Amino acid sequence: MRSDSNLSSTKSDAPLQPEWRRQVEDWHELLDRCSRKASRKQVHKLRIATLRLQAALENWLEGQRPDTDGMRAAKSWKKHGTRLRRALEPLREADAYLQRLGSLQEAAPGPHGCMLQCSRICLREIEEMESRLKRRRKTAAAELCVEIEDHRKRLDRCSRELEKALEQHPAGGGGSAVAAARQLFARLAGEFPELNGGNLHAYRKRLKKVRYLAETGTDPEAMRLAASSRKMLNAAGDWHDWHVLAKAADRMLPNHGEEDGLVSLLRTMEEDALRRALEICQRHAARLAKSGGAAA
Repeated sequence: MRSDSNLSSTKSDAPLQPEWRRQVEDWHELLDRCSRKASRKQVHKLRIATLRLQAALENWLEGQRPDTDGMRAAKSWKKHGTRLRRALEPLREADAYLQRLGSLQEAAPGPHGCMLQCSRICLREIEEMESRLKRRRKTAAAELCVEIEDHRKRLDRCSRELEKALEQHPAGGGGSAVAAARQLFARLAGEFPELNGGNLHAYRKRLKKVRYLAETGTDPEAMRLAASSRKMLNAAGDWHDWHVLAKAADRMLPNHGEEDGLVSLLRTMEEDALRRALEICQRHAARLAKSGGAAA
């Protein structure tokens, strides 16, 4: 369904800054597309667009006076954005797990450069998990469409109020967002002096905001911070997907104790992904600290 109140049709005497207008309009367009067909590509794009806007709004809110219309509009949009992300999460998880399981159908790189090959038992268990995940995704896609339709008027109203607030209280330039990204990254270094499997996911969630804020900048330091953050997030995300998929397989498969079964293979993939993620995160964090890219 396409909304008649699309933000691109909203007029104002004081136009939004181009970047803000583009982000809000892109988000609204992706919402329309997901309401029609929640494909893997559209779900991924809508999640990222929502995360980007939420990170930017959090930074914008820090410079606003409390109890203003702009503050209330931004907080309301963030609340609905969080609700939307929760509705998108089951689809995102199913897509990620299906992609990981599909990659195991052929010989996959394992620890120390060896190739891992699925056994017959493992292939049967992959087929069983894929069948369950596809059913789960179908249900989640239908629930997402209902969620969007049920809250469409509120989403449209919040978006219009957000646009009005940003017109009246323009966001700061990319420089302020990049400075916030550098400060946040420096704080993360102090809060997570040593990364491990127990805290990597928490670090990853905080690092996402660093990435989205850093990507608003165009100077070399901002670009280095954004590029390093992306590489760290990709590596940590790869580990997290294997980690959660292994836990899901442990729950979903009735007889998973076989040494050559799927759970055993997933644990091996998880361990290797964790080793790579920690190496990449530590290397890039040290490189940024040395170059001053994380300085306040």
